[in-house]
Amino acid sequence: MILSISLNFLVSHYQHSKFQQLEYELHVQLYYNTDSSLDLYLDTGDGFQQNNRIKVMVNRGVNHIKIPFTLIKGEQLKFIRLDFGENTKLSKVKIYEIQLLESSEVLFSFSSLQISDKIGFSKNISPIDQDNGIFYLETSATPFDPYIVFVSSYDLMIPKWQRVFLLVLPWVVLMFMPVYEWIKEKVKLGDFKMLLVGLFISVILLKAAWITMASLLLLLLGIITLIKDNKIYYTKTNCLLVFLFIIPFVLLGQGQSIKLAIPIAFLIFSVISSAIDFSDSLIEIKTIFIKVFMVFNSILISYSVLFFCYDGFYYNIDFLNFFLNLKSNSHHLLYWVFYDHTTFISFFMLIGQIFIFDLGKNKLVFRSDLIFYSLLTLIGLLLLGSRFAFALGVMITLLNFISKGILELILIPLYLLIFGFIHVVIQKIDPFRANLWEMSILKAKENFWVGHGTGTSNLLLPEQLPIIKSGVNVPMPINHSHNQFLTFLLENGVIGVLLAILVLLLLFNEFRKHENKTMLLIWFAFITLMIIESPFKTARPLYVVSFLFAVFSSNSKHRKVDFNPKKLMRFSNPLN
Repeated sequence: MILSISLNFLVSHYQHSKFQQLEYELHVQLYYNTDSSLDLYLDTGDGFQQNNRIKVMVNRGVNHIKIPFTLIKGEQLKFIRLDFGENTKLSKVKIYEIQLLESSEVLFSFSSLQISDKIGFSKNISPIDQDNGIFYLETSATPFDPYIVFVSSYDLMIPKWQRVFLLVLPWVVLMFMPVYEWIKEKVKLGDFKMLLVGLFISVILLKAAWITMASLLLLLLGIITLIKDNKIYYTKTNCLLVFLFIIPFVLLGQGQSIKLAIPIAFLIFSVISSAIDFSDSLIEIKTIFIKVFMVFNSILISYSVLFFCYDGFYYNIDFLNFFLNLKSNSHHLLYWVFYDHTTFISFFMLIGQIFIFDLGKNKLVFRSDLIFYSLLTLIGLLLLGSRFAFALGVMITLLNFISKGILELILIPLYLLIFGFIHVVIQKIDPFRANLWEMSILKAKENFWVGHGTGTSNLLLPEQLPIIKSGVNVPMPINHSHNQFLTFLLENGVIGVLLAILVLLLLFNEFRKHENKTMLLIWFAFITLMIIESPFKTARPLYVVSFLFAVFSSNSKHRKVDFNPKKLMRFSNPLN
């Protein structure tokens, strides 16, 4: 952490200083379909003010424009905005290239192919043609005030991939040899299941394609192992996971079969754990999960320090006001990961916390490691700002100190208490969700028993609803009810809800019978998550939970059943 903070401090300080120089020149090569003007606005800390405005005339056709400007000592260039004038005859603009120079040094430069990625906000402009950088202005808009605001000067100077590389580089260097030696050892032992499990856990926060690929590779290994060993590891948990896939499959209704791509994870991992015995690797799996999210939390905390010292300046965010609008501000800290859903990420961190509690109780990790991970998780939860996850983390910590016998007795009553409490206070603490839940219930009543069909939520609910961010109403895209039980009700009706609850209770009973406290806590965390999110509609949480339920069912007693396709064929053929 110290190495990463130090390295990125130096880079950030240098970059910050480059936008405090006095003399600059902006070069713009652009095309207008008619004569008009171009206004350059500079945000140097107080927004786009008239005293930081430079106007130039632009002729019809291609223009090469150079706009010199000077910053007063103490000013810092934060954002650049280009206004395209008030001439409603101007309907088409193409920017070929933009450069910012300080003396003879080019601070940043990008072409028409890159411009759509460099724009942070636009007004009175139709979607940009990304292939050639053409803007079509909405000339019928009233008032007509077309402009674009680029992302911060900091982001323009150093591309995102370079910033991410510099941020994670110390961890890559630090972990390269240990990971390399671990991979070499596993290859030597032929332990390909752990190689693929390690891949699966390490790509949880990358693009969805990665976690899908890792799951399919595990499935392929399972099929190969099944054919090779002719053995099936039977557990009731695997059967219950299959039922969680069957429910949306049977109640597909008017939905599309492609919508089964996410719940099919239940089927995939039930097959994997039926073919591969993970019972001798559970401690190592827990350790890998803990290490992955320990690294994630370390990077998150390191970047938060940099953000408060440098990057936050560009968004008028410092340490003190960051927590005043935590829900919106926290997303700035996750620019370096592909997946930025703060609640689900917090949920994954808490799974690691449950694992390290278990290893600590069995003296399998040092006490200092347990304290360190817990401290990182606490800070990470505070930075990500999920109120639900923080409250769940407190409950998980307290429940960890309760014996298995008492835990089995209180988990369901505690859950019902939480469920009822949230539904009573939801209007006050989250009007957005309350509104969405009411809409979901009204739509569900139209087809109460069997629902409208799996995957139809996005067709039944509004495309977006207003939500307050930074004191302003902004549109929030909608594709599910943000409550898994309401999503079941909407798509699969009362029958689907009751069947899903039955399966979840049977899963609880399986973990209870086998005294699997770790999985009882994960089960509790997951069904509590279902109150305020719809994890069955989102690939990552569903794949992770399917993986955990299936793999850690090996911790219970399972039967090894002979599986010989030839014998099955002979048995089923009446002629033999």
